[in-house]
Amino acid sequence: MISSAMATSEISQILIAECDHEIRELLKNTFFRSGYEVCTCASGAEFLHLARFQMDNPQLPQFDLVLCDIRILDNDILHNDIVESFLQLREKSKPLPIVLIDLFMEAKAQAIVGQLRAAAVINKPTNTIDLLSTVRRIIPLVKPSVRSCSVSA
Repeated sequence: MISSAMATSEISQILIAECDHEIRELLKNTFFRSGYEVCTCASGAEFLHLARFQMDNPQLPQFDLVLCDIRILDNDILHNDIVESFLQLREKSKPLPIVLIDLFMEAKAQAIVGQLRAAAVINKPTNTIDLLSTVRRIIPLVKPSVRSCSVSA
């Protein structure tokens, strides 16, 4: 299931790819309450569908960051397709940082981190304050192209 929590293109948009429903909801609520647009997916197949949809519809707001449980990428059947789609998504729009979440940094996980040039790797369990702080260092809440204006009487 793909869900969207908000729809304003001026606010930075995060794609959360997380297998565990409770963690996915926690992350979605944390980033939504912090003001980010949030879209979620629960599997590698959903990630592929969403990535292809984004590539086919460049007029839609594009993701500014992907927060991904490494287990989604660690699927032997879909691994190459997922990595390729992510790299194509990154090439087609703009720099697209990825933050990977992992329980153990095994050799296979380290290879994925290098392949995707991850902006950060967060170990589980993590607290949401540290995760939010990491994301804020990578992308701003409001996109830099947005200008604010105030008028005084």
